[in-house]
Amino acid sequence: RLLEPASVRDMRHLMLPLFCAERAWAYAMQLKRENTQQEPRPHHHLLARLAKAAAWSEKLAGLCAARTDQRTELEAKAYAAFMEGYLRLEREHWAPALSCFRSCETICTELSRVSMAEQAHLYSQMVAEVEPSLRFCAYNLRRLGGGGEGGGGAGGDGGGSVPVSMESHDVEGLAGAEGTSDILRSKLEQVLAETRAKQAENVTELVVLGERVPIKSAKTKLCILRGQQLLGEVEEAERQAAAKADGGAEPVGAAVGAAV
Repeated sequence: RLLEPASVRDMRHLMLPLFCAERAWAYAMQLKRENTQQEPRPHHHLLARLAKAAAWSEKLAGLCAARTDQRTELEAKAYAAFMEGYLRLEREHWAPALSCFRSCETICTELSRVSMAEQAHLYSQMVAEVEPSLRFCAYNLRRLGGGGEGGGGAGGDGGGSVPVSMESHDVEGLAGAEGTSDILRSKLEQVLAETRAKQAENVTELVVLGERVPIKSAKTKLCILRGQQLLGEVEEAERQAAAKADGGAEPVGAAVGAAV
Protein backbone atom coordinates (compact mmCIF):
# COMPACT_ATOMS: atom_id res chain seq x y z
CA ARG A 1 0.00 0.00 0.00
CA LEU A 2 1.00 3.63 -0.43
CA LEU A 3 3.23 4.90 2.36
CA GLU A 4 1.98 8.25 3.64
CA PRO A 5 3.55 10.48 6.32
CA ALA A 6 0.71 9.71 8.73
CA SER A 7 1.41 5.97 8.50
CA VAL A 8 5.11 6.35 9.36
CA ARG A 9 5.17 5.37 13.03
CA ASP A 10 8.53 3.62 13.07
CA MET A 11 11.84 4.75 11.61
CA ARG A 12 12.09 1.38 9.88
CA HIS A 13 9.23 2.44 7.65
CA LEU A 14 11.65 4.89 6.01
CA MET A 15 13.80 1.95 4.97
CA LEU A 16 11.13 0.93 2.44
CA PRO A 17 11.56 3.88 0.02
CA LEU A 18 15.31 3.88 0.70
CA PHE A 19 15.58 0.21 -0.22
CA CYS A 20 13.53 0.75 -3.39
CA ALA A 21 15.71 3.69 -4.42
CA GLU A 22 18.91 1.74 -3.81
CA ARG A 23 17.60 -1.29 -5.68
CA ALA A 24 16.69 0.81 -8.72
CA TRP A 25 20.06 2.59 -8.57
CA ALA A 26 22.00 -0.69 -8.34
CA TYR A 27 20.14 -2.13 -11.32
CA ALA A 28 20.82 1.05 -13.31
CA MET A 29 24.54 0.78 -12.56
CA GLN A 30 24.51 -2.86 -13.69
CA LEU A 31 22.87 -1.86 -16.96
CA LYS A 32 25.40 0.93 -17.39
CA ARG A 33 28.36 -1.41 -17.00
CA GLU A 34 26.87 -4.06 -19.30
CA ASN A 35 25.87 -1.68 -22.10
CA THR A 36 29.37 -1.03 -23.38
CA GLN A 37 28.15 -0.54 -26.97
CA GLN A 38 25.66 2.19 -26.00
CA GLU A 39 22.71 0.29 -27.46
CA PRO A 40 19.43 2.24 -27.31
CA ARG A 41 17.17 -0.36 -25.68
CA PRO A 42 19.38 -1.00 -22.59
CA HIS A 43 19.97 2.74 -22.34
CA HIS A 44 16.23 3.40 -22.29
CA HIS A 45 15.89 0.77 -19.55
CA LEU A 46 18.74 2.46 -17.67
CA LEU A 47 16.98 5.83 -17.78
CA ALA A 48 13.77 4.21 -16.51
CA ARG A 49 15.59 2.72 -13.52
CA LEU A 50 17.34 5.99 -12.74
CA ALA A 51 14.00 7.80 -12.90
CA LYS A 52 12.53 5.25 -10.49
CA ALA A 53 15.48 5.71 -8.12
CA ALA A 54 15.02 9.49 -8.24
CA ALA A 55 11.27 9.16 -7.62
CA TRP A 56 11.78 6.90 -4.58
CA SER A 57 14.46 9.19 -3.17
CA GLU A 58 12.10 12.14 -3.55
CA LYS A 59 9.40 10.13 -1.76
CA LEU A 60 11.87 9.45 1.05
CA ALA A 61 12.72 13.14 1.30
CA GLY A 62 9.03 14.01 1.62
CA LEU A 63 8.48 11.47 4.38
CA CYS A 64 11.55 12.67 6.27
CA ALA A 65 10.41 16.28 5.99
CA ALA A 66 7.12 15.36 7.64
CA ARG A 67 8.21 12.82 10.25
CA THR A 68 11.90 13.23 11.20
CA ASP A 69 14.28 15.77 12.69
CA GLN A 70 15.98 18.48 10.67
CA ARG A 71 19.28 16.64 10.23
CA THR A 72 17.58 13.57 8.74
CA GLU A 73 15.43 15.80 6.57
CA LEU A 74 18.53 17.54 5.16
CA GLU A 75 20.28 14.22 4.59
CA ALA A 76 17.28 12.95 2.65
CA LYS A 77 17.19 16.14 0.57
CA ALA A 78 20.87 15.72 -0.28
CA TYR A 79 20.24 12.08 -1.22
CA ALA A 80 17.32 13.04 -3.46
CA ALA A 81 19.38 15.79 -5.11
CA PHE A 82 22.17 13.28 -5.72
CA MET A 83 19.82 10.81 -7.43
CA GLU A 84 18.09 13.49 -9.49
CA GLY A 85 21.46 14.93 -10.49
CA TYR A 86 22.67 11.67 -11.99
CA LEU A 87 19.38 11.16 -13.80
CA ARG A 88 19.78 14.61 -15.34
CA LEU A 89 23.43 13.90 -16.09
CA GLU A 90 22.58 10.72 -17.97
CA ARG A 91 19.96 12.65 -19.96
CA GLU A 92 22.58 15.36 -20.61
CA HIS A 93 20.46 18.08 -19.01
CA TRP A 94 23.55 19.89 -17.78
CA ALA A 95 22.04 22.92 -16.04
CA PRO A 96 19.46 21.00 -13.93
CA ALA A 97 22.12 18.40 -13.11
CA LEU A 98 24.51 21.12 -11.99
CA SER A 99 21.81 22.64 -9.78
CA CYS A 100 21.09 19.26 -8.16
CA PHE A 101 24.73 18.49 -7.51
CA ARG A 102 25.33 21.95 -6.07
CA SER A 103 22.36 21.50 -3.72
CA CYS A 104 23.76 18.16 -2.56
CA GLU A 105 27.21 19.65 -2.09
CA THR A 106 25.91 22.62 -0.12
CA ILE A 107 23.84 20.50 2.27
CA CYS A 108 26.66 18.04 2.93
CA THR A 109 29.23 20.81 3.38
CA GLU A 110 27.08 22.58 5.96
CA LEU A 111 26.25 19.35 7.78
CA SER A 112 29.95 18.43 7.99
CA ARG A 113 30.64 21.71 9.81
CA VAL A 114 28.20 20.93 12.61
CA SER A 115 28.88 17.20 12.99
CA MET A 116 31.24 14.99 14.93
CA ALA A 117 34.39 13.79 13.17
CA GLU A 118 33.00 10.41 12.09
CA GLN A 119 29.85 11.87 10.55
CA ALA A 120 31.74 14.82 9.08
CA HIS A 121 33.97 12.36 7.21
CA LEU A 122 30.93 10.77 5.56
CA TYR A 123 29.61 14.16 4.45
CA SER A 124 33.04 15.08 3.10
CA GLN A 125 33.09 11.85 1.09
CA MET A 126 29.79 12.81 -0.51
CA VAL A 127 31.12 16.27 -1.38
CA ALA A 128 34.19 14.71 -2.96
CA GLU A 129 31.99 12.34 -4.97
CA VAL A 130 29.82 15.04 -6.53
CA GLU A 131 32.67 17.50 -7.19
CA PRO A 132 33.76 15.83 -10.49
CA SER A 133 30.14 15.84 -11.66
CA LEU A 134 29.87 19.55 -10.85
CA ARG A 135 32.97 20.27 -12.92
CA PHE A 136 31.79 18.12 -15.81
CA CYS A 137 28.34 19.73 -15.97
CA ALA A 138 29.90 23.21 -15.87
CA TYR A 139 32.33 22.17 -18.60
CA ASN A 140 29.50 21.06 -20.88
CA LEU A 141 27.52 24.24 -20.27
CA ARG A 142 30.58 26.26 -21.23
CA ARG A 143 31.21 24.07 -24.28
CA LEU A 144 27.62 24.61 -25.43
CA GLY A 145 27.78 28.34 -24.75
CA GLY A 146 25.95 28.23 -21.42
CA GLY A 147 28.73 29.64 -19.28
CA GLY A 148 28.37 28.10 -15.82
CA GLU A 149 24.94 27.13 -14.56
CA GLY A 150 22.78 29.27 -16.81
CA GLY A 151 22.74 30.12 -20.47
CA GLY A 152 21.96 28.60 -23.80
CA GLY A 153 23.26 25.02 -23.54
CA ALA A 154 20.80 22.46 -22.21
CA GLY A 155 18.67 25.12 -20.57
CA GLY A 156 18.76 26.67 -17.11
CA ASP A 157 18.98 30.02 -15.39
CA GLY A 158 21.14 31.48 -12.71
CA GLY A 159 24.82 32.10 -12.15
CA GLY A 160 27.30 29.52 -11.03
CA SER A 161 30.61 29.68 -9.25
CA VAL A 162 32.01 26.33 -10.38
CA PRO A 163 35.21 26.61 -12.45
CA VAL A 164 34.37 25.61 -16.00
CA SER A 165 37.78 25.41 -17.65
CA MET A 166 38.64 21.80 -18.38
CA GLU A 167 41.22 20.52 -20.83
CA SER A 168 41.46 17.00 -22.25
CA HIS A 169 43.95 15.91 -19.59
CA ASP A 170 41.53 17.13 -16.89
CA VAL A 171 38.74 15.03 -18.43
CA GLU A 172 41.07 12.04 -18.52
CA GLY A 173 41.99 12.58 -14.88
CA LEU A 174 38.35 12.65 -13.81
CA ALA A 175 37.57 9.53 -15.84
CA GLY A 176 40.30 7.64 -14.03
CA ALA A 177 39.55 8.97 -10.56
CA GLU A 178 38.66 6.39 -7.95
CA GLY A 179 35.44 8.05 -6.75
CA THR A 180 34.00 8.75 -10.20
CA SER A 181 30.62 7.07 -10.74
CA ASP A 182 29.94 4.73 -13.66
CA ILE A 183 27.57 7.28 -15.22
CA LEU A 184 30.07 10.12 -15.06
CA ARG A 185 32.99 7.92 -16.17
CA SER A 186 31.05 6.84 -19.28
CA LYS A 187 30.29 10.45 -20.19
CA LEU A 188 33.90 11.49 -19.61
CA GLU A 189 35.23 8.72 -21.81
CA GLN A 190 32.89 9.81 -24.62
CA VAL A 191 34.04 13.42 -24.33
CA LEU A 192 37.69 12.34 -24.23
CA ALA A 193 37.31 10.24 -27.36
CA GLU A 194 35.58 13.11 -29.20
CA THR A 195 38.24 15.60 -28.10
CA ARG A 196 41.12 13.39 -29.23
CA ALA A 197 39.44 12.68 -32.54
CA LYS A 198 39.08 16.42 -33.22
CA GLN A 199 42.68 17.08 -32.22
CA ALA A 200 43.87 14.23 -34.43
CA GLU A 201 42.33 15.89 -37.47
CA ASN A 202 44.90 18.69 -37.17
CA VAL A 203 47.85 16.27 -37.16
CA THR A 204 48.90 15.92 -40.79
CA GLU A 205 52.65 15.37 -40.63
CA LEU A 206 55.57 14.55 -38.37
CA VAL A 207 59.11 15.92 -38.67
CA VAL A 208 61.70 13.13 -38.34
CA LEU A 209 65.40 14.03 -38.65
CA GLY A 210 64.50 17.13 -40.58
CA GLU A 211 62.15 15.36 -42.99
CA ARG A 212 58.40 15.94 -43.05
CA VAL A 213 56.55 12.61 -42.99
CA PRO A 214 52.81 12.69 -43.79
CA ILE A 215 50.52 10.99 -41.27
CA LYS A 216 47.36 9.37 -42.64
CA SER A 217 46.49 6.70 -40.07
CA ALA A 218 43.99 7.88 -37.45
CA LYS A 219 45.46 5.52 -34.85
CA THR A 220 48.95 6.91 -35.49
CA LYS A 221 47.65 10.45 -35.05
CA LEU A 222 46.12 9.54 -31.69
CA CYS A 223 49.39 7.94 -30.56
CA ILE A 224 51.30 11.07 -31.52
CA LEU A 225 48.87 13.24 -29.58
CA ARG A 226 49.20 10.98 -26.54
CA GLY A 227 52.98 11.19 -26.74
CA GLN A 228 52.84 14.99 -26.93
CA GLN A 229 50.58 15.07 -23.90
CA LEU A 230 52.92 12.85 -21.87
CA LEU A 231 55.90 14.95 -22.92
CA GLY A 232 54.11 18.06 -21.72
CA GLU A 233 53.39 16.40 -18.37
CA VAL A 234 57.07 15.46 -17.97
CA GLU A 235 58.16 19.01 -18.75
CA GLU A 236 55.65 20.41 -16.27
CA ALA A 237 56.85 18.00 -13.59
CA GLU A 238 60.42 19.04 -14.35
CA ARG A 239 59.58 22.71 -13.87
CA GLN A 240 57.78 22.02 -10.58
CA ALA A 241 60.62 19.87 -9.26
CA ALA A 242 63.19 22.50 -10.19
CA ALA A 243 61.16 25.22 -8.48
CA LYS A 244 60.79 23.21 -5.26
CA ALA A 245 64.40 22.12 -5.11
CA ASP A 246 65.77 25.58 -5.98
CA GLY A 247 68.53 23.93 -7.95
CA GLY A 248 69.43 21.47 -5.18
CA ALA A 249 67.91 18.41 -6.79
CA GLU A 250 68.09 16.84 -10.22
CA PRO A 251 65.17 17.83 -12.49
CA VAL A 252 62.69 15.13 -13.38
CA GLY A 253 63.45 15.38 -17.10
CA ALA A 254 67.18 14.83 -16.48
CA ALA A 255 66.43 11.89 -14.24
CA VAL A 256 64.20 10.33 -16.88
CA GLY A 257 66.86 10.89 -19.54
CA ALA A 258 69.53 9.31 -17.38
CA ALA A 259 67.33 6.31 -16.70
CA VAL A 260 66.71 5.83 -20.41
